[in-house]
Amino acid sequence: MDKHTELQEQWEVLCTKIRGLIKAIATEPNPTHKLNYQRQLEEAEKERSELEEKIDFIQEDRIILNLKGSNNEVHCVFKDWAIIGRSPTCGFWIDDDSDQISNLHAAIYYKLETNEYWIEDLKSINGTYINEQQINDKIQLFLGARVQFGSSFSFLFEHNKNDSLSPGVLIQHDSNGEEVRRYIIAPKGKVNVGTNTNEVVRFAKFREAKTLGSLVRKPDGFYFINFNYEGFLLKHNSELTLDFFPIGITILNIVSKTNLDETYTFNDGGESKLDPKKEEEIERPPENAVPPYFRKLNIFLGIVVLLVTAICHFTLFNPNPNKVLTQWVNQCLLEFKDKNTKYWRQKSPVSPSSVKVILTRQPQHKEQIIKGFIENSGLSKKVDKTIYFDYSEFDEKRAFKEQNSNHFWIAIENYSSLGWLSLKVTYWSPDLKITVFEWERNKFLYLPSTLIFFLMIFISGFIQYGIIINYRNTLQKEYDDFEAKRTKKIFKAKLSLDEARQFAQRGELAKALTITNGLLKSISKSIPVYKEIVELRKIIQAQINSGGGSIRVESLPGMNNNYPTSTNLLYLRILGTPYAYQAPYRLKTITIGRQRRKQGLSPSEGNDIIIRVPGSDQKSLQISRRHLEIQQIDTEYFVFDKSGGHTKLNGKVMSENQPYSLQTRDRITIANVIVLEVLIRKNVGGLKTDNVIRIDNPDRDALFIEASIGDMVTEFFDE
Repeated sequence: MDKHTELQEQWEVLCTKIRGLIKAIATEPNPTHKLNYQRQLEEAEKERSELEEKIDFIQEDRIILNLKGSNNEVHCVFKDWAIIGRSPTCGFWIDDDSDQISNLHAAIYYKLETNEYWIEDLKSINGTYINEQQINDKIQLFLGARVQFGSSFSFLFEHNKNDSLSPGVLIQHDSNGEEVRRYIIAPKGKVNVGTNTNEVVRFAKFREAKTLGSLVRKPDGFYFINFNYEGFLLKHNSELTLDFFPIGITILNIVSKTNLDETYTFNDGGESKLDPKKEEEIERPPENAVPPYFRKLNIFLGIVVLLVTAICHFTLFNPNPNKVLTQWVNQCLLEFKDKNTKYWRQKSPVSPSSVKVILTRQPQHKEQIIKGFIENSGLSKKVDKTIYFDYSEFDEKRAFKEQNSNHFWIAIENYSSLGWLSLKVTYWSPDLKITVFEWERNKFLYLPSTLIFFLMIFISGFIQYGIIINYRNTLQKEYDDFEAKRTKKIFKAKLSLDEARQFAQRGELAKALTITNGLLKSISKSIPVYKEIVELRKIIQAQINSGGGSIRVESLPGMNNNYPTSTNLLYLRILGTPYAYQAPYRLKTITIGRQRRKQGLSPSEGNDIIIRVPGSDQKSLQISRRHLEIQQIDTEYFVFDKSGGHTKLNGKVMSENQPYSLQTRDRITIANVIVLEVLIRKNVGGLKTDNVIRIDNPDRDALFIEASIGDMVTEFFDE
């Protein structure tokens, strides 16, 4: 039995003892016996108070005392931290119409180890000030420190550090110096009421300097214990008379006692964390997901493509049609003057007396370039007539040419459009059937720029593809991490819930209540077991209020008497074979590996399923001694890799010691040696066979499988 369990059981014994003593004091007529009971009660309460410093199960809640006929209030929070803010859910609720106080303005908390109180601003709008200095980090509070929230609310801090039972108190005064409100943190679960200096719950109108009683937080509510040790359970909107003054009682959330929507927690190192229980859910990313800025990215990359293309076009290439045309004309002249070139079809001397010229209509500067060919070719003196046609009409003038078939013709066709430049020079004999000379050039002037343009488009597309892939991988990783953390939370929550049920079933209600309270603080409402935890907590609380005792199994959420027969069985089907492993009922953990469980060995050294590769020590060694574990909680199964990354679930490598939820048809690959298909059903229709089998396959290595716990089944399976 561990020390923590011993302390909890001692607390349960003390609670039972205290209830009996209170009842005995109330009914005992003998003053001597009554005094003896009172001493025993005081000792038992002191012992329980000391125990409560070591175990944390006191429910968090607050109570507000109001002196009737005045605005004097005392706010008590019976836990080791409190949120200060305008929201009614805060432990220290400051009703502020001026909006100087934020909804969650600051947090004050208690360190048990050093008996210190610390305060931290929660990124409030108007800030938190200590002795007129704004704070940005956590800071310790000392006796007499002036705490200010915004510009309107100022408090004086009181705490006796030398007294481990002294609560922390924030006192608010009005403009006349009169005390208005007190905000008390009581981590010990008890505060004294009166007018002495050590009584933190006191009102200015109390007349005599004496102790009137104590305010105690118990599992079933708040109690006022008077000087006769008589306990009175305080109810919401009830009234308590102290020193002849009526005191109004306000207990918010008295039923739930724990605000389940948002909780402010502190770890051992004093680090604080505002933990909204409605955590952000991450949905599975769609396959065609693109970044939200993708449209702007397209526009930007489009501008870059056009800009780079334009710069290259006008600086590096800068095509000049007139320059190219001039070069072509000069080349054509050289070829025209040399009768031995390939462009001359008629090698015999041609000496026409007259030549007619056909030209396509061109701008004046281009026409001068083309006419330069006529002038430099030696035909200019023999030109009889020049006819102009549009380029599109050039071939249609065949009839016109035939009417003038007794003359030599030279046609110069030039075309320029959208970067495409063409020049063709044709020289005909009189019968128009024999081509004497034919020369042609074609060029796309914007080809380099076009190549640059398409290259930039390719680069742009590659960048877009990389960004999309990176974005989708990031989304998938975030989703995988979220699912891994969520699965881990679900596993731990289910494990703790199962433990709480067992404690409740055995009547150890304090332990069960501790676990459920811790779960409700640490998980969000979206966790599947959240409602079950709430229901279990209600049942435990109701049982505590009725006097304690064990809780029947059928009363616990998620459990019933027919548990074994109503739970589906786990089957691990060996793919490619007619065999499957059938797990037994109620087996919480199934281990798989290559190490056989020998007699006398601990459960951690052997396995329920042994897998080996006979004849191949290398492949057998790829299977770890303890390769993986499958754990069952309620009706769900979780798998853990123990091999250091040599296990795959549905083709993805599993992280070591990370729980993964198992569903029907999931596939577990063990060291690339064997694939197990998960079947969670009441019956797969198989027949039992030997628990030690050898599977021979001509296409792969043989397998040796042994089930030390559970059964091997074969023949057929329910699909």
